[in-house]
Amino acid sequence: MLVALVFLPVLMAIASGLTPPASALAADARPAYPPTRPLRVAILDSDALPGYATGFFHNEYELAYEVLSSDPLLDVMVLTSGGIDFGFLDSYDIDVLVLIDNLPYEYVNDKIKTWWENGGAIVAFDSSICFLCYVGILPAASAGSNGAGTYWDYSVGDTVTITNPAHPIARGYSGDLYWFWTDVAGYFENVLRGEPEWGHITVVARDAADSNLIAITAYDPPDKGRVAHIWFDVAPDTPNYVPFFPNVLNNAVKWAGKLVMTMSVDVSDPAPVQGDMVELYAYVRDERGYFLPGAKVWAVAGEETVSLRPAVTPPFRFVGLLDTSRLVGEVRIDFYAYFEGLGTLRAWTIITITGRFIVDARLDDATPTEGDVIRAYVRVEDYGHRPVEDATVTIIIGTSTISATHVADGLYIADIDTDGLSGSVSAIVRVEKPGFETKEVPLTFEVKEAPPPPTIPTPTFIPIEYLDLIALAGVGLGFIGLIIGIVALSKK
Repeated sequence: MLVALVFLPVLMAIASGLTPPASALAADARPAYPPTRPLRVAILDSDALPGYATGFFHNEYELAYEVLSSDPLLDVMVLTSGGIDFGFLDSYDIDVLVLIDNLPYEYVNDKIKTWWENGGAIVAFDSSICFLCYVGILPAASAGSNGAGTYWDYSVGDTVTITNPAHPIARGYSGDLYWFWTDVAGYFENVLRGEPEWGHITVVARDAADSNLIAITAYDPPDKGRVAHIWFDVAPDTPNYVPFFPNVLNNAVKWAGKLVMTMSVDVSDPAPVQGDMVELYAYVRDERGYFLPGAKVWAVAGEETVSLRPAVTPPFRFVGLLDTSRLVGEVRIDFYAYFEGLGTLRAWTIITITGRFIVDARLDDATPTEGDVIRAYVRVEDYGHRPVEDATVTIIIGTSTISATHVADGLYIADIDTDGLSGSVSAIVRVEKPGFETKEVPLTFEVKEAPPPPTIPTPTFIPIEYLDLIALAGVGLGFIGLIIGIVALSKK
């Protein structure tokens, strides 16, 4: 005991050194993504054949379990009628009950219907339509009857046509679906149209030969659980003859349980100026409201592609940055979200980007002499360094305005007459265009004073009285020259 007491302070010191203080733990704590709850699915295991049953039934719940349990988004279990009677639909918080071409024992009919009225969803294949009608789920008017021949019939053939490829149950399919068998269950559209449920029914697929027969019925009442009826049966050989069985089953269960991806989008600034960084927001959730951080989300605006990443703090959403330098005017931003097992979604929004000029103005002579004509060169680009060829470019000097002419590739020229200008001259180059911010840049030059004109020499005038003497002297010199010439000739 004494030894333990001696070493106790040492052990406490070591423990305190290994354990960070509470303040450090609090500072390092970061909010995590809210958990996305898997969809809880129960597959009915039942070989019951109640008195209202008509047709052929199968209890291949193992096939359904094998398909659904492989999906990480689904939490799957098998339930018997006895389990339902014990209240397992509620105690296990089941979202979707799958009737895989079978029927429950009648003693649990009311419990299933009450569970459905409280929001539970049902996916029924082929002959399970008898249960939907008999308990008054779809349609309510059929309660107490299996509805065969009145609301539905075993008349769907081997080819059905997808009429609503955008519906989540049809995800991945369009056109016609072919399978091996015929004479399976489908609702009569013309009859359901007269029932109050019709306003909440979507026809996902029809019989290719008889458009009045609904092959895939999706019923979404506002105050009860969703119901899907799929035309084909699930027999031991179904996986061999119905290649689309796994996907349609998976799609139907996820739609019924509202595990359907949704996306809404927003931006930090719907009217930015070119060059601004705009935050893009994508709110990716399922229809239950759960955030889906595992989605891949991206956006495309013009030639720009932006990857969005999940935020680690509320509000939980995907965030990305869009550089608007190379975008101008009304720009559509397309958002895409992909989630394995839930498909791809697209949403879009529009922003209006005001253009921004980059202007470079120069002169061919920045120190002209008064009276010279100098040329201004103005290069105009947008914020993405792309030439702007249809702008209005003017040069303002005092009260005078000079218009520039576009030459090519965003280059504008204007001639400036410096007559009447002197000293330091400050001009303004103004660039304008609809949808752009007006841009003004300074342009300065120094005008030198022109040199004085050259001086013309003043002529010297000789007084008139001297002109006679000069003329007489000229005559005398000419006479002397004549005599000399004569003498020279006579000697020859």
